[in-house]
Amino acid sequence: MAKARPSSVRSLPTRATELAEARELIERIVDECPRRLAGTESERHAHDLLARQLAEQGIACEFKPFRFHDNLYGNLTLHFGLGTAGSMLFGSAPALALVCHTLAGVSYYGDTNRQFHLLRRFLPRRHSQNLIATLPARGKPRLRIVVMSHIDAANTGAIFNPWLVERLMGDPQRSPGPLGKPLKLATYCQFALAGLDVAGILMGPARRLLWPAVGVLSLPGLVLAAVNAEVVLRDEVVPGANDNLSACAAQCALARRLAAWKPADMELVFVSTGAEESGTLGSQALARQMRGEWDRDNTVILAIDGLANGDLQYFHDGEIRRFDLPPWLTDTIEQVAGGNNRYAAVGEHDMYMGATDAMPFAAAGYDAVGLGCIDPRLSTPRHYHVPADTPANLDYDQLMLSIDFIEDLVKAIHQRRSSGPRHPVQ
Repeated sequence: MAKARPSSVRSLPTRATELAEARELIERIVDECPRRLAGTESERHAHDLLARQLAEQGIACEFKPFRFHDNLYGNLTLHFGLGTAGSMLFGSAPALALVCHTLAGVSYYGDTNRQFHLLRRFLPRRHSQNLIATLPARGKPRLRIVVMSHIDAANTGAIFNPWLVERLMGDPQRSPGPLGKPLKLATYCQFALAGLDVAGILMGPARRLLWPAVGVLSLPGLVLAAVNAEVVLRDEVVPGANDNLSACAAQCALARRLAAWKPADMELVFVSTGAEESGTLGSQALARQMRGEWDRDNTVILAIDGLANGDLQYFHDGEIRRFDLPPWLTDTIEQVAGGNNRYAAVGEHDMYMGATDAMPFAAAGYDAVGLGCIDPRLSTPRHYHVPADTPANLDYDQLMLSIDFIEDLVKAIHQRRSSGPRHPVQ
């Protein structure tokens, strides 16, 4: 798509008009792009529809293509299936079991922390793209704020059954313990199994005494391999109205609102990534592509993901390694939340599994945070990764409240960064 020239500022629509436009965009994308898997024509068409709406507002739009290895659930099945195979080899070939367990653990540790890909490279390679819409600064920007959403939709499976999710993860008063981070548990079990493999090699035939420990440590990986394989085999895609067309529609409203306010020395970028549901791979690609263009000292990343069907929260990403947020950024979020009674429910949330598009940028050294809505009964949004994530089940009042908060947060970040150094709060 050719770049559009920013036009003169137009009068802002009423709140009712904004809501109607958001609903219309979400319904149209769900209707015309019902199977928005990463790397598909449906995903590309959805990107075109969003780009068209942004360009009609006079915002310069462009696409940045990338290639990736698909998909998330196949990746998890591959990693923990290999670990399970290693456990089955423990009795007859402990050296080969050692290779399997070590490779599974090291590979997933690097993968989930956005450091490197090993086993994922055996998965099919596909093409996708990131949509970038820019409200440029006049001259070199003193501050750049990047608001990110994703256009692709998720697969579903038994693991996302709301009854099961509520019973496993939904009690906010209960400490989740080791089961609260199942991927962390399963990954560390691979390293423990590798230690048993070494012991088994040294013990010879007496290694049969270690079988009970091997069985217990293999169970988390076996369960993860099985439930993710079920998602792959089911091959069913959800509508994704909340996750994450709600944020795509929010970007259109935010772009219009903030264009009328934006200071001359500030650049605003609205990114809609592809392949987020494959493991934030669009965001990873973009972090690499923009390394020399987006200076880490003056760029702030806000990843918005699922802005309805719960209470707005800011996230701590990290399945294994927790990516702590910059103190100045959490302080700014809390100040905005505390300054308006409408935002009383805004708080922080630890991600049990998965990640937002903020994580690859945080891993690359940027100040980045993810924001989205969480139902405290579930520790996920309502209708998360299930077929009921439809436009009819979207809480549009919460969506509009989330848009208001993000608008206020962008303005507060500008005020904070204009009045002090990068890290004013330590």
